[in-house]
Amino acid sequence: MTAHSETRPTTSAIQATLAEAAALGGTRADLSELAAIGAELRRHIAALLPAAEAHVEGLWRGGQEWYGRRSRLDNVQRHVTEQMTSSPLSAQVYVAILLRDCTWLLEHYGNPPREGR
Repeated sequence: MTAHSETRPTTSAIQATLAEAAALGGTRADLSELAAIGAELRRHIAALLPAAEAHVEGLWRGGQEWYGRRSRLDNVQRHVTEQMTSSPLSAQVYVAILLRDCTWLLEHYGNPPREGR
């Protein structure tokens, strides 16, 4: 399935995943649960990134806002490409980082565009 033919998540679907990830943060979740929520967060981040990238490309390159947003997006992209480790604590930290990144993208760039809009 190509990226263009996949169904993109709604804001409510992303929010549900964020709530689920936040709930796992205070528990002793097993690695399979953390891996599943991590994969879901990565999918949501991938759906939100194009709008964020488009916004940053429209900013004055070298300006303070551009630099701050560009740096943040570079960090988000780096986090998404990292692999979850087999250590339970490291896996929980990784999910927490993805949770923070996805929350920030959703707050700043909203629902990703859907096909047919």
